[in-house]
Amino acid sequence: LKRLPGLSEGEVKTGAQLCLAKCARCHPLYDPAAYQADELHTWMVKMSKKARLKLDQDALLGRFAEALRAK
Repeated sequence: LKRLPGLSEGEVKTGAQLCLAKCARCHPLYDPAAYQADELHTWMVKMSKKARLKLDQDALLGRFAEALRAK
């Protein structure tokens, strides 16, 4: 896995694992860079509830998606 700004190697690894376990089990993975920040936030809130993410998982996935978007 590549380094992402603002995330440790462990956070990148965990973020990728969460994406596969919580997101990709229901739909294809979408490129966060295809969304404006407010659109991405709206989708993350909606999908976080559907995926039943814990608060720490939600926070990490949000940071992970933002880092991917900023890259």
